[in-house]
Amino acid sequence: LEIDDIENDETFTAHFGGTIEITIESTPAGFGQVQFNNSGYVTTSTTYRVSPDDTFILDAKPMDNTSYVFQKWVDSDGNEYTDQEITVSGITKNTTYTAVFVNDKYTIHTVADPVTGGTADVYLKGASTAEPQTSLAVNGGDDVVIVAKANEGYEFLYWTSSLGTKYYDSELEIDDIENDETFTAHFGGTIEITIEPSPSGSGQVQFNESGYVTTSTTYRVSPDETFTLNAKPIDSSSYKFVKWVTSDGTEYRAADLTITGISKNTTYTAVFAEDNFTIRTIADPADCGTANVYEEGDDESEQQTVVHVKTGDRIKLIAKPAEGCDFLYWTSSTGTRYNDAITVVEDVGNDEVFTAHFYRRKVKVTIDGMPEGAALFKLNDNEYVSVRTEYEVDGDSNITLTAEPKDATKYEFVAWEDNYGNRYAINPLQSIEVTKDIVFTAVFNPKSQETGIIVRSFPAEGGELTKILNGDGSADISAAANPGFIFVGWSYKGEIITESTNYHISEIIDGSVYTAVFASDPDYKPTSDIPYRKYPNITRKDSSPSYSVTRSSVTAKAKSIVEQGAARYRGYTGIPNQYSAYASVIANTSGKYAAVNDRSALMLADELVTTQKQTLDSYPSSLENAEDMAAQFTEDKFGKRYKNEILAIKQVNADAKFADSSHTFLMKNTGAEFKDNVYILYGSPNGFGRGSGIPGFDWVTCMVDEMGTLRFTIRSFHPSDYFIVVRTWPE
Repeated sequence: LEIDDIENDETFTAHFGGTIEITIESTPAGFGQVQFNNSGYVTTSTTYRVSPDDTFILDAKPMDNTSYVFQKWVDSDGNEYTDQEITVSGITKNTTYTAVFVNDKYTIHTVADPVTGGTADVYLKGASTAEPQTSLAVNGGDDVVIVAKANEGYEFLYWTSSLGTKYYDSELEIDDIENDETFTAHFGGTIEITIEPSPSGSGQVQFNESGYVTTSTTYRVSPDETFTLNAKPIDSSSYKFVKWVTSDGTEYRAADLTITGISKNTTYTAVFAEDNFTIRTIADPADCGTANVYEEGDDESEQQTVVHVKTGDRIKLIAKPAEGCDFLYWTSSTGTRYNDAITVVEDVGNDEVFTAHFYRRKVKVTIDGMPEGAALFKLNDNEYVSVRTEYEVDGDSNITLTAEPKDATKYEFVAWEDNYGNRYAINPLQSIEVTKDIVFTAVFNPKSQETGIIVRSFPAEGGELTKILNGDGSADISAAANPGFIFVGWSYKGEIITESTNYHISEIIDGSVYTAVFASDPDYKPTSDIPYRKYPNITRKDSSPSYSVTRSSVTAKAKSIVEQGAARYRGYTGIPNQYSAYASVIANTSGKYAAVNDRSALMLADELVTTQKQTLDSYPSSLENAEDMAAQFTEDKFGKRYKNEILAIKQVNADAKFADSSHTFLMKNTGAEFKDNVYILYGSPNGFGRGSGIPGFDWVTCMVDEMGTLRFTIRSFHPSDYFIVVRTWPE
């Protein structure tokens, strides 16, 4: 500033102001008012300036003391001050101070959803809960407790607040109430509704229009809830809806259902059925007539033995006997019999085979005996013959067959067999209807020279037998069918005495023969090209252990032993059958198969890839551990020493999925023969024994059947183990 024409004494004062900005405001807007250095209250954000050494006062008060209360000051650095009036000094930077106000009265509401699901109440923390309250007035900053209780048939799910928060405890404490809020207790039904289609892959089902599913799915409903179910086939050209069936057995024929009033867990199964069926006809005997089938409306001038129909279609069966034959009746594969040669079948609902049964007015019945010359046999009241003899009888007649041994001290009757695979362990065989040419053979066995009770299996491969001779002069026998066979009964002196697999013999008659009769299982599907054979496990309680090799006794009573030098084959070229031996592994738990030396040859369903001869890909680099077994040359339980030879060495190389669980192995082409005493050493030449005492190897007994097939079971093995096949015999 320039001052001109000075005419008096004068003092000029330069006034300075701070450059630091102090902004004061209140929140929420309209709740309160604020003041800087007693300069007057303001209700909007206002800025003042101060210097670093200034001290200033901030004050705040609510707009309406009956509705709002001061809560705190908060500066822009996050510092909080609970006094309404604060004195501030030493400020070095721009700062905003916000006075926070809160409503001093709020209302808390609680709601149950659905209202029938339970109760939802609110209480002031620390107050009595005797009276339910769904609406509560509180002061700002108060704490409340909300409580949800489910009614019968419901369960508490969660709380939601009107501010969008979700809580999962049925009883909950809400602190520092600062707003009006509504808390909703959500309840759900506890009744489980399961829906599923049957059979799998045939249809799809839906609950409450939530979308169709193809697998069993569970939903929850309340007792008073109404819900809908829908069902439809996946492919309407192949399947059709039949009915809904509940777990209580109630049936509904409508595909779309509306259900209400459910009080317990319920499964609804939508049943579907194939809508394309194949009908076949067969004539029996094939050369005794024709058997045809026609869909209603088809041209009957053309012979048809196969037609394709849909559910509910009508078909016509027409049987015509050939010359010299007469029609008997029709039978279906479901067991229904029809007596008319021309028969109409309504409402077809399955694949079926209908067989037209004919009989020749005269048929040939041939009787024979086996072994040749061992038996006498006769048809009806004819004379006994000892050679194959042919008779002609009426085609609808019943016949009786009788057989007896020529020498009862040398042979005994086993069964009658016909050329259609039927076996009858009965003699005489009475009231057998013959409708076609047939051959019956009376089967005899050489009479055993064994003493005591003799047990046999018919046929020999039919099953496994067990005999226990008790100390009181009685015996117990039992039978178990092999795969491919079903047990028929125990036969004694040509008659079935029981159909139970277990039979108690109270008195032992020396030389008495009990035969376990088995029949072929028509539903059996073989899964291996290697014959299945179990072996009798016969023990005695009243005598010393048997010397015979059995599945239960050998493992416990004998050790596989390898004499000194037996494994010293340079390059292993001297080991018999090392190239030809091959094997298959059976996984007992899953039923799956795999060739031992082919990781990719896994089985599918019931089909077994036939095991093939394979050249070993690798050989043990060292069999020193096997040689060390010579030092462990021992005597068995009976004090008898054995000589040994190694027949074959095979590395497993199985898929890893077969490890560490029980498996049965089959081996062929090892050089072993029926009735050989054979053991399997298994393990690794460089590994550790599994408790056998032989470093690196354990042993297991092995069964050899008539075809030289080895069968042995190992509880736990490693996919890289070696199998050493050892044959032993007494010194």
